[in-house]
Amino acid sequence: MNSVKKFASFDEMKSCESKTVKYESSLKKHKDFEKIIMAIRSVIKHQSNQPKPKR
Repeated sequence: MNSVKKFASFDEMKSCESKTVKYESSLKKHKDFEKIIMAIRSVIKHQSNQPKPKR
């Protein structure tokens, strides 16, 4: 459930809004980074599961 915030001034509302935008941007970057890390982990896991050639 979302809470409702009361603002005393327009400037107060705008400052809160910019924090929300920064959070959303940060979250998107985090999700993108997480996808990259998961891809790297899957490649490493795939490489470690391959049989090693005999000498």
